[in-house]
Amino acid sequence: MNNINIKDGNKNSKIISTQDDAGIHTPSTIAFGYKKIHEGIAYMTHVRDAALGNGASISIYFKTPDTTKTIHVVVLAYSSSAAVLEVLEAPTVTAGTGSDLGIFNRNRTSSQTTTVLNNAVPPVAGGASKTVITTNDGTIFHFQTLGTGQKESGETRDVNEFILATNTEYIFRITSSSAGNSVYVSANYYEL
Repeated sequence: MNNINIKDGNKNSKIISTQDDAGIHTPSTIAFGYKKIHEGIAYMTHVRDAALGNGASISIYFKTPDTTKTIHVVVLAYSSSAAVLEVLEAPTVTAGTGSDLGIFNRNRTSSQTTTVLNNAVPPVAGGASKTVITTNDGTIFHFQTLGTGQKESGETRDVNEFILATNTEYIFRITSSSAGNSVYVSANYYEL
């Protein structure tokens, strides 16, 4: 079987024509985000708490690199009870706070690493931080109220993707509105 790439001008998918042994071409497509996983430039990180207290928060922090690469992110969240999901841009963060949070390449055969930076002193590329201390939220540009057992929609990348500014700090935070809340928040992104 031979694969032939056909350019169609659509940024969301790639058309591939597969030629079988009889010489018949059968077109198929691969979604753009899925293609980034195959290329080894898609990453994910997450935090969770099985019993988050009322008014308590957990969060993911990273700083985007000061390069021409941009981070294209989809945020997913789950809450067993009422909670609020927020995305903060350029918050005031106390340097060195929080704990290390690993970032994983979604192509587990790839050796490429992410360029985002954690909150260490000095910041280290290739990681994120969990639950840093903030003194100002900056701009909250995404806000979602979650109900009981509700997942934040994020499966459709073209509707839920954010392209983050370069050289900027971001926090993806979930705050519980009830005691003993099982919560989860993840950042799934690729670098382009």
